Amino acid sequence: MDLLSIENFDPDSTEPPYLTSPRSLEACRRTGIDPAELLRRPREIYLRGKVTQLERDVAKQTFLHDEQRRLEKIQTVKDARLEVMEERKNRPAAGSAQLKATEQDSSVLEREKLELARLSRKQELEILQMVEFEKKQASVRMRNQAKDQQLRQKELSRLRDLLKKQKELEILKQKDAERRNRIQRDEENRVKRLEIEEIERSRKRQHEEEAKEREKMRENQARDKSRALKAAELRQNTEKILLEQQKRFEERRKLMATRETNRVKMMAEARKRRTAEIEQAKGVKQRKLATAQMNLAVLSEEQRKRFEEKQRESEIKRKVMEAAREQRVEALKRAGVEKQKKIQTVARENKQKDETRYRIYEENVSKAELLQVQLEHQKSLSLRQKLLREQEKALHIQQVRDRMQAIETDRIGKIVKLQSEKEMAISKAREGQVYRETLKRNEKELRRRDKLEAVHRMGRVQEYEKLQVLKKMNRDAQRTKEIQ
Repeated sequence: MDLLSIENFDPDSTEPPYLTSPRSLEACRRTGIDPAELLRRPREIYLRGKVTQLERDVAKQTFLHDEQRRLEKIQTVKDARLEVMEERKNRPAAGSAQLKATEQDSSVLEREKLELARLSRKQELEILQMVEFEKKQASVRMRNQAKDQQLRQKELSRLRDLLKKQKELEILKQKDAERRNRIQRDEENRVKRLEIEEIERSRKRQHEEEAKEREKMRENQARDKSRALKAAELRQNTEKILLEQQKRFEERRKLMATRETNRVKMMAEARKRRTAEIEQAKGVKQRKLATAQMNLAVLSEEQRKRFEEKQRESEIKRKVMEAAREQRVEALKRAGVEKQKKIQTVARENKQKDETRYRIYEENVSKAELLQVQLEHQKSLSLRQKLLREQEKALHIQQVRDRMQAIETDRIGKIVKLQSEKEMAISKAREGQVYRETLKRNEKELRRRDKLEAVHRMGRVQEYEKLQVLKKMNRDAQRTKEIQ
């Protein structure tokens, strides 16, 4: 079986023995190094259970430090092994050593005793130095603990200040949000008040316009009533005249019997002409009505109904007047024969007057209807323009409110962004400080551990040297007995 030396051992071994070569083991005892300290510890063991980046960086720092120390220990053992090999090459044979030992005198033993006493004093001094070193280490640890406590207190104070600032910031944010909400509510209430006032003004104007419209309707009805009374009075006067004429010309009716046939023919022709004229007038009236109806398409339903009602009233009046005119014509037919020419002349004059009056009346009605249509159209246009102005005003108010809200939102966003950047900078600075302090503390702890390990190694080395001196003293005592 091959021996395991410092040159060919497995640094990843998990089961002892790690070294079996006598010279390698002797080198380990001389240097105070445990063979288990020469084994490699994988990086995964250091990183196990480490979650944060700071913990992983501390683990990596510890791993690199331990690995460097392990390589240094291996080199130290290798150097000690070479020394052991050199000593064994220069050691004389065992037989010649015994002959020379018998030839030496007792002075050698005295020198060895003095050497042993010197080593004992040296060991006591080293022990005192070790105790003093331990005291210094304890004092250093206490100072380090005090510094760590101060650092923790500072960190806690800084964290409390940071929490206080964060709470103050939250309070400022809350107050700012409440102020924004209050401004928004005030703006909404102001806009609502403006809208309510505008609605009230519109409603008031509408009531005033409706009152004016009702007043106009009453005036129109009064005028229509006055026209109807005048027409009725004119009709009564005309009928009275016709009756008087009928009484005067009744006696001469028989004389005019011979002319009745011709008169009937003439009346039939006149009636045909009049019928044609009436039909023509109706066509013109219908075209006017169609035009008015087309103009009424832009009006409201209520205005259209009022206009149609007026049209029906006008049509009724026209029919009444035509009926009256027919009655007058029929009355003229029953007039006396003797005054037929005069009756016809009077009838023609009356007809012309009636037609003139009717034409004037129709023209006035058409003008009134056209004026009414124009007024209604102008009113509709005014109402539309008013609605457009109100919509433009409401849109302008909404745009102003949106711009104000956008400006406020942008301002708050800038404040929040600036505060977030400040908090991130503070957090990064704090994390960097904690990171550096943690690595520095870990480095101090590693140096302290190295010093403690050096003390333990020194103790093992002294134990080894003491053991070697005792072995030598035992050999010298055995040789002395043999000599005696």
